[in-house]
Amino acid sequence: MNEAKRRGKDYVMLISLIGVFTALDFVLARFASFPIFNGDGYFNLSDILVFLLSALINPWVGGLVGGISGLLSDLSQGYIYYAPFTFFIKLLEGALAGYIYSWLARNGKTTKRGTWLKGFIAFLTGGILMAILYMIPDGIVYLIPESIAQGNYIIIFVDLGFNFLQGVVNALLAASLFVGLANSSFLFDRFKLKSKGEEKEKLSVEEEEKGKDK
Repeated sequence: MNEAKRRGKDYVMLISLIGVFTALDFVLARFASFPIFNGDGYFNLSDILVFLLSALINPWVGGLVGGISGLLSDLSQGYIYYAPFTFFIKLLEGALAGYIYSWLARNGKTTKRGTWLKGFIAFLTGGILMAILYMIPDGIVYLIPESIAQGNYIIIFVDLGFNFLQGVVNALLAASLFVGLANSSFLFDRFKLKSKGEEKEKLSVEEEEKGKDK
């Protein structure tokens, strides 16, 4: 019963965290943004928070925050067509960045330079995925015969360039912030992604402690 209550509290706290960070990320996506010159969409800094949450808490937490905030930002700025695509693209971007960092973090020594490099590699990979996936909604619009005849297909590559730049800038900034925040990641241990081996180890420790209490 106590375990069930603890898990229930964890879920409530997790949902609350997602809500708070989604609001913060929406502000970044909505107000720290710049329209893409000769393109479609906007350059923004919201991926910073997505990457940090994916590495500090859980890949899917970062992805969900990015997906929901991105969808709301698109709707609020009139990019209704892009909104559903943004949700899934940001979800996958955050999840991929988080899983790659989790894998990299298990290998090698933990130093400031190593933490920065692992974070940057993971975050940049997520950013590159984001840039590539946005070619799907762009392609649907600009690869129809009429748009090709008018030369509008070039917008796909303009957007790709700016989205790639956004991924690089956000990865650099997020990795730099992550070095300072990595030491406080223990605050979110209960929500972190754990391997099967780590889960078994945790259970064996808990059972051992219970045995001592008896």
